[in-house]
Amino acid sequence: MELINKLESLADRLESLKQLSDIDLSNLQEQIDKIKSEELPPLEDELVKYVDFINDGREPDESEQNTLNRMESLFDQIDASIFSICLKFGLDNSNFDDTSLHISTNEEETVGYDPKSEEFSIVLNEIAKSALKKIEINDTDYRIVEIMKSILTGIVFGETDTVIVRKAFSELLLSGFVLDKDKIKEMCVNTREKCQLQLLGLRIAVDSIRNYDCSAEQVLSQISIFL
Repeated sequence: MELINKLESLADRLESLKQLSDIDLSNLQEQIDKIKSEELPPLEDELVKYVDFINDGREPDESEQNTLNRMESLFDQIDASIFSICLKFGLDNSNFDDTSLHISTNEEETVGYDPKSEEFSIVLNEIAKSALKKIEINDTDYRIVEIMKSILTGIVFGETDTVIVRKAFSELLLSGFVLDKDKIKEMCVNTREKCQLQLLGLRIAVDSIRNYDCSAEQVLSQISIFL
């Protein structure tokens, strides 16, 4: 399949970069940034289209499931290679697989800081803790809270479970925290099934912050019934 060929080619290219000992770090940073911002997103879109195709009201057959498993494995390999390269050469990896909501303002370019993002982060953190309690998972570990935040935003913004799980798993690589991918999948499924109130609260929060400039305190007051 063409997508698998593209992923294998990218994985091989990253593996070659990982083996380098003498390299222009500035050029390497540019290559990694381009891969993350320009090359990976279209491949993720192709993955989503394939998942939608094989889940179109039927169970995927064995061949389709094997193809999907291979794609996910290659995405994981690519994420791990990017992380390893950045770690080995001391490159900036701060925006790797960032799934947080970015709400733009007219002033953003000049001040370099978006207060709305901070307000949203506060609200999302509380909604994530509420969702974890709903699916009966301890909310005291900040890394688990971060995973739930990725799951919630992914669901609200229309991402498939496959993409949500891959992104959340990639974030774990950065934290050094090990959590089985099946556990993340289970969290995602349970969130869709059991956290409808929290998801509704999140949708209201996004609208209130984006369109009405509400503060975190105001939003939390509005959606308290859902938490």
